[in-house]
Amino acid sequence: MPRRWSAGPLPIGHSNPRAWLVNVGRNKAIDRIRRSIAFRGKQDELTHELLLNAEASDAAGDRIALDDDMLRLIFICCHPAFATEVQVALTLRTVCG
Repeated sequence: MPRRWSAGPLPIGHSNPRAWLVNVGRNKAIDRIRRSIAFRGKQDELTHELLLNAEASDAAGDRIALDDDMLRLIFICCHPAFATEVQVALTLRTVCG
């Protein structure tokens, strides 16, 4: 969601509005890329853990199948729109019951 600067002057130390806007846009793009990379890393970690747990369960004779709906639900719990604390709480509740 785009933010708009109030009708007041530019922040202190910024006398060139064009340079300020370019700098803000560049920082937003960098933040978005970093969030995307972090999200993909968390998805990979969670998938790896789930697969390890599934293999351990199979080896122990426990036949608990992780269906696609369960995996979708866990990935939804880790959506970047949620705060980290909320992601952890939802994922634990989903996995542990």
